[in-house]
Amino acid sequence: MAGIALTKKCQLNCKYCFAKDINKIDKNEISIEDFKYALNFLKSSDNNEPLKLVGGEPLLHSKFSEILDIITQDDFFKSVEVFSNGIDIDKYINKLLHNKIILLINCNSENDIGNTLYNKLKNNVAMLSDIYKDRFYLGINLYKKDLDYSFIFDLLKAAKLGMLRFSIAVSNFDKENTSSILQSYKEFQPLLRNFFKDCIKNEVVPYYDCNSLPGCILEPEDKKLLLNLNDLSKKNHYMSTLFSQNKCNSVITILPDLTACKCFFYSLNRVNIKDFKYYKNLKDYFSNTMDIYFDVAFIKRECENCKTRINNRCGICPLYKMKRVDEIKKMLISNL
Repeated sequence: MAGIALTKKCQLNCKYCFAKDINKIDKNEISIEDFKYALNFLKSSDNNEPLKLVGGEPLLHSKFSEILDIITQDDFFKSVEVFSNGIDIDKYINKLLHNKIILLINCNSENDIGNTLYNKLKNNVAMLSDIYKDRFYLGINLYKKDLDYSFIFDLLKAAKLGMLRFSIAVSNFDKENTSSILQSYKEFQPLLRNFFKDCIKNEVVPYYDCNSLPGCILEPEDKKLLLNLNDLSKKNHYMSTLFSQNKCNSVITILPDLTACKCFFYSLNRVNIKDFKYYKNLKDYFSNTMDIYFDVAFIKRECENCKTRINNRCGICPLYKMKRVDEIKKMLISNL
């Protein structure tokens, strides 16, 4: 998958935001000329991956309407996913109704964004339920152990949706302190258990975005809940990823200054796409400089022989392996 970050502007300041490093680039938003360059670059290797438009908040780009016209008129891209906080969707609803556009709305509570913005979000979600049907989804980030997530079920009801995309944001990244990440996951288990129970109660099928709960810390109660959710997904003919954690397939994202990163989490490791002839060359670069190390790295010594990790089904974000990756690189260099 490939994404283009249209702007670093956002009207929110989420504590868990994974795109904060984008603020370290100079350009506030991508120019139309550079947007077209990025599109042509992605098309250079017959890339048929879905295109993602992200931010910041992509709808805050000063020429968002023109960008939608460009992308909807380009037959190469069969589907385009727009990642939004949902607050300004009503301003562009006519263009967003195009049949190749898919909306993913990351939802925040009234406590986090205030009454005015939350009501606007809720009204927009209700509007989409009437006119957009099956081409929009809601998501939530579980970012603190005492999070009140009950609002999401109200939004899902307004949206008339039975699936929910979610992610566990267990901590801010600190490469020098990743050995405690499994303990952070364990501390999230009570919240996640209650979350799964409430999903079952509300007949909502949750599915992972990324950074899922590692199987090694699951207890019998957790496994029973997952089985119940699996039954619920089959009953409602939904596809859930709760039982299918695989190797991270992070999105290569092109930023407004035409630098690219493997994922927002790794945005400090950026390269200019103009240094690559084809998109495939860029993918190979990240595969050879990052992915091969993530595949062999592990967080703690007891993870080394874990079959789930070896088979790339752990689910933990590779970011937490960065300290070990640095150690591997140093070892390889010293052996040259």
